[in-house]
Amino acid sequence: VDGKSYKLAKTVTGHIVGRKNKKYSNPKSIKLTKSSFSLAAGKTASIKAKVTLVNKKRKSLTDAHAPLFRYASSDKSIATVDSKGKITAVNAGTCYVYVYAKNGYAKKAKVTVK
Repeated sequence: VDGKSYKLAKTVTGHIVGRKNKKYSNPKSIKLTKSSFSLAAGKTASIKAKVTLVNKKRKSLTDAHAPLFRYASSDKSIATVDSKGKITAVNAGTCYVYVYAKNGYAKKAKVTVK
């Protein structure tokens, strides 16, 4: 716009198993141990997740494709999250931390920083 570029959105790359694959299966759901966190600024918490596969007799894709879970914060000025799911409270406010499975399936947890 007017000679400037703007970033409108960011997407997550999904790694999907084909339907004819007999060795691997896609995630069908993610379960979080906690769906909301309340933290004081500067404090940390860990978000724990489990994945359920479409076919339980098959394996999930290897980590060479993508890690089992990827994490993102909706507002990094309120809370950040690292690649292992460690949430760090930054400033007062509310945001969401998204947990993404390899195929792009996501679940969110609410983070309130006081």
